[in-house]
Amino acid sequence: MKMAKISNFYHDKPLFGLDIGHSSLKVMQLAEPADPALKEQKPRVVGYGYANFDESAQKDGVVVKPEIIAKAAHDLFKNNLIGDITTRRVAIAMPAYRTFTRALKLPNLQFKELQEAVELEAEQYISMPLEDLYLDYEIIRQTADSTELFVVAIPRKIVDSYLNLAEIMDLEIVLIEPTLSSSGRLFSIGHNSEDAAFIVDFGSVSSDISIYDKRHTLVTGTVQGGGVNYTEAIMKKLGVTAQEAGLIKTRYGLGVSKRQNEIRQAL
Repeated sequence: MKMAKISNFYHDKPLFGLDIGHSSLKVMQLAEPADPALKEQKPRVVGYGYANFDESAQKDGVVVKPEIIAKAAHDLFKNNLIGDITTRRVAIAMPAYRTFTRALKLPNLQFKELQEAVELEAEQYISMPLEDLYLDYEIIRQTADSTELFVVAIPRKIVDSYLNLAEIMDLEIVLIEPTLSSSGRLFSIGHNSEDAAFIVDFGSVSSDISIYDKRHTLVTGTVQGGGVNYTEAIMKKLGVTAQEAGLIKTRYGLGVSKRQNEIRQAL
């Protein structure tokens, strides 16, 4: 798992992003601008796609039936991509609710001492033994007296199941990180990236939130409830099928439409 010094990781060699959700996966590949020094030029999307798979493929975040997800990905790459994915190198996003995160403020220490201090602090707030976790951190800022860090830990059994899946899919993993770190990096290339932001990532069964400031994620959290709950609420309120409710949600949303009042009341 990597976190630090990756804000421009796609510049060296191409790679694509893979986000595996509760019962779906998304992929996207970016190409760097012709002249990265020009601020008005942004990375462009060269390929993306989306596929569903049976939710039995995962249990408590662990990929227990990798062949199901691998087949869905193979069908996506072969038949349903928009544009093209040109590389086997991948960055994988991990749902924030499967991770432990915390901002820490420590005295300035040498690298080895800093690593040991992070592990000691992690033992205080993580309910799992450290030997069952992959632990990493990013330095947010340093002063003459202190170092501020953002620490991430992910259960080894979850990460190892993703590594096994990548091997089956013949992919080379470059990094694994929480979805909110990916979202923050995306925000960092926007026009308002110097402003503090409250970022919300709506999943199917939960929604991840973070506060992002000056190119760093400062704090994260998870709220139970996501897209599935919104679809069910619309289905019950409007008396339609789940498929129809999903179409209404994505087609109309909360925007001005003939169904706006009904949708607002449902949600």
